[in-house]
Amino acid sequence: MVTGWAALRLLRGGFFDGVARDGSTEFPVTLLLPHSVRLAARPGVVLRRAVIDAMVEADDDRKAVVVTDMAAAAEITSPHRVAVFLASDGRACG
Repeated sequence: MVTGWAALRLLRGGFFDGVARDGSTEFPVTLLLPHSVRLAARPGVVLRRAVIDAMVEADDDRKAVVVTDMAAAAEITSPHRVAVFLASDGRACG
């Protein structure tokens, strides 16, 4: 399963190009290998998880907020949905 920035790009998040702000450093594509917990996940969780994974991969809090903003601009999710997910699953980021 593709996650993080690459999943957001596949969901038509045009701002997610896989390149760092320096314009040349490429981000790796993060893949999640299925196991029993993820196989049982509901489809809606996958979208939220892609945003969370991209936030976790960010170097600092500011970059994590930028991920949320870009996902919201692409109408993939909203800051509210991200906040609700993080509040409901304390394990999401660590």
